[in-house]
Amino acid sequence: QRRRWIENGHGTYDELRSGQHGGDIAKSFFDAAKKSSRLVVHFHRPTTRSCDAFHRALSELAPKHPETRFLKLNVEGCDDVREGGSGAGAKFLVERLGVVVMPTLLIVKDQKVTHELRGFDELGGREEFSSRDLAFVLGGHGALTRREEEESAPSFMEESGGSRGGMLGVNSLRMQFGGGSRGPRSGGYDDFDDDE
Repeated sequence: QRRRWIENGHGTYDELRSGQHGGDIAKSFFDAAKKSSRLVVHFHRPTTRSCDAFHRALSELAPKHPETRFLKLNVEGCDDVREGGSGAGAKFLVERLGVVVMPTLLIVKDQKVTHELRGFDELGGREEFSSRDLAFVLGGHGALTRREEEESAPSFMEESGGSRGGMLGVNSLRMQFGGGSRGPRSGGYDDFDDDE
């Protein structure tokens, strides 16, 4: 099993790129979703500095969690949809998946988007979080299997006595109480079908 994961790109945090025929990042995304039962995809912009916190944490988590494939998708220039432009596939994904906040982490299980982490709400509302904190949150949504050291409460919950100033974000409450296993639309997202 582990060997098959590694052959499919697990164990690293890689940029999602267009395939050998160029231009279609969406096709690469769908191919990755078909080959891997669990994906975490970071939608980012190089000019959005807050994305760096996720780059750091996901780079640390990828080799520790070969059961999940970790990818990043640069949405900068996704408006470049002219023929041969680099953004057509990225623009399609951003629009189809409703990505509006940078950074956004998309959790894909069995070819279905099951959850989105938009910004830092589920991480205590701050950019200073550890990879262990992120593993706890991702594990709560089934994106990875938590290791023993990732089972304890995240540092942002410990520091504030279990909540951030007595308040948890909406997504944190869903994770804590077991809701939110579907996508943001009622009923979840449909299976990905790149033939449409």
